[in-house]
Amino acid sequence: MNLNDFVRYRRKIDAELRTFLKQRRHSHLDLFTKFVLEELDSFILRDGKRLRPILVLLGHSICSKTDSIPKNIFKAAISIELLHDFLLVHDDIIDESDLRRGSPTLHRLVEKDLDSGRRGKLGKDIALIAGDILFSYSFSAIEESVKEGKKKKEIFKIFNKAITETCIGEIQDIFLSSKSINDVSESTVDRFNSVKTTYYTIEAPLKIGAIMADASAKQLEDIEAISKPLGQAFQLKDDLIGLFGDEKEIGKSVTSDVAEGKKTLPIVVAYRKASKAEKDFIRNCLGKNSIGKDDFTKLKKLVERLGAKDYSYKKLSGLVDKGNTKIRKSGFSQEHKRILLQLSDKWFR
Repeated sequence: MNLNDFVRYRRKIDAELRTFLKQRRHSHLDLFTKFVLEELDSFILRDGKRLRPILVLLGHSICSKTDSIPKNIFKAAISIELLHDFLLVHDDIIDESDLRRGSPTLHRLVEKDLDSGRRGKLGKDIALIAGDILFSYSFSAIEESVKEGKKKKEIFKIFNKAITETCIGEIQDIFLSSKSINDVSESTVDRFNSVKTTYYTIEAPLKIGAIMADASAKQLEDIEAISKPLGQAFQLKDDLIGLFGDEKEIGKSVTSDVAEGKKTLPIVVAYRKASKAEKDFIRNCLGKNSIGKDDFTKLKKLVERLGAKDYSYKKLSGLVDKGNTKIRKSGFSQEHKRILLQLSDKWFR
C-alpha cells in the first residue's frame, strides 16, 4: 500500500458526498431556495484534493488491526470535508472573494439570481445561511458515522475542538490583518497560523480515523507530535502559493491575500529587511482592495530580492523535516511510516 492508494479513495469520498447530499434534498421548496441548495451541492462537489477526508482514512488505517476500511469511515471522512466547505463559504464572504476552486464563490453565484439593487449584500446573507446548513450537515455526518457511546463522545470532542480552534484562528487572522505590519513579528505569524490550521487540517482528521480504529494513547500522542510541524508547514506553503502561485493553482485571485492585508511570513520577513521606501511600498500594497498587476509583480520581486522567499521555503522545508523525524520516531508500522513520509513530502514541502 502507498499514498496513491489513499488518493484513489477520492472517488469513494465524492460518491459518499453525493449520496449524503441526495438524501437531504427537499421536494417542497420554492424555485429560488431550491436553486441555492443546488448551488451549495455543486460547491461541495467541486474538484479538490480531499486532503482532510483522506487523512481520516489514513488515521484509521494506521491504527487498525485489519486492512479493510469500513463504510462508516467514509461517512466520518465527509464530515470533515463538509466542515471544511462550511469554513470556506464563510471565509469567502469575509474576504469578499470572487473565486473558489476556480469557479465563482457561493455568494457570487447566488447574487446573480437576485433582482434587487442590494444583490451584493443579499447574496452574502444567503450564502452565510447556506454555510450554516453545511455546518449542520457536517454534524449529521459525524453523528451517523459512529454508534458506540464512548467512542462517539471522544470523536465529538475532537470535532468540536476543530471548529472552535479554527474559528479562534480566523478571528486572530482578521485581527492580524487590521494591525500595522510594524507591530507584527515572525513569531506572531507562526503562532496564529498554528492555531488556525494545524488542528483541523492534520490532527483532527487523523485522530478521528484513529479513534474509530480503537487507537491507543501512544498512537494518539504520535499523531499529535507529527501534526504540529506538518500543520505549520501546510499553512506556510499555502501562504507562499498565495503569493507566488498562479490563479489556476490556487483556484482564486493571486492578489487576494495581499488585497486583504494578510501578514504572511514572506511579507513580514521582507518588511523587516526593506529600506524605508520599500517599507512604504509594502504598507501601501497591503489591504489595497484592488492592487494592480504592476504593483503586485513589483511586490513579489521585492520579496524575492530581499531573500524572504528563500527564507520562507527553507523554514517550510525545516518544518517538513521536523515532521518527518517525528514520523520516523513514531510507533507506527514501517508501511504506514512510509505512507506518511510520502504524504509529507508531496503535499507539504
